[in-house]
Amino acid sequence: MAGIPEDLDLNSLPGPERGEHPALYFRDEAIWSPDDSHFALAYTITEASMGNDVGRMAWGALDADGRAELTVVDGILASCWRSPWCLWLENHQFLFKAQVADLTANRTHVPLVMFDLRGRFGVLSKSDTPDSWPTDPNLQSPPLEPFSVEAYRKAVLGAG
Repeated sequence: MAGIPEDLDLNSLPGPERGEHPALYFRDEAIWSPDDSHFALAYTITEASMGNDVGRMAWGALDADGRAELTVVDGILASCWRSPWCLWLENHQFLFKAQVADLTANRTHVPLVMFDLRGRFGVLSKSDTPDSWPTDPNLQSPPLEPFSVEAYRKAVLGAG
């Protein structure tokens, strides 16, 4: 499978109004699992700052009728300054570079995060640098924990 499922209405997803400031110019990119059963979607990818492309993230699968079923968690951002922006490790796990602003420390965290579509995630240690990327060789799988927005944010902010 290639591309974004045609039945998805990307304009209705959470995030900035597409085609309006700050998302005047944007792109979308879906990356499919090895068996084409699931996809990770970075949508409304915009240049947040010079060379820093950031997109909202969602994931999904095709149902028995071939329609896309999408999971969107508002507030999960992916660094998309390289393509592909994520890497599937198996049919239910993918790795991506997160982007979370820490306003109290005036810093942006960009660690690598593994998502398991069965409700778990993990942050790779020592990956909170601009140079790390999902395609880097010799990455070690992190311990996985149950996903919640609070646990995700805490783990990403603690990655530095």
